Amino acid sequence: MSFDRLLIHTLAVERATPGAIGAYGQPSRTFATLATFRGRLEPKSAREVAALHGAGAVVSDHTLRTRPRDLRASDRIRFEPDDGRRFEITGIRLIGARHHLTIDLTLIEAGV
Repeated sequence: MSFDRLLIHTLAVERATPGAIGAYGQPSRTFATLATFRGRLEPKSAREVAALHGAGAVVSDHTLRTRPRDLRASDRIRFEPDDGRRFEITGIRLIGARHHLTIDLTLIEAGV
């Protein structure tokens, strides 16, 4: 089976943009949808979470695999269509000679 056939989810990347200045003179952050793409987002297994916890603080609870694309640590990932869940990027690794990205994510907002 080809790698692209494993990418079963339609996802969107949201990038932070400076928003309006708040009451305390600080800019608020708003997020705008940058692009949609295909990927595979899965919760980490109990074994993976235990291995991460043994190495220190657990910093991710989901893994995303996708083709190489413009992603930053400050971006967020969500499903398309939007189900209310938001995932924060905690790590990005390039696998192979530009074959695909493995991205560690943490669920920061749960859907309704």
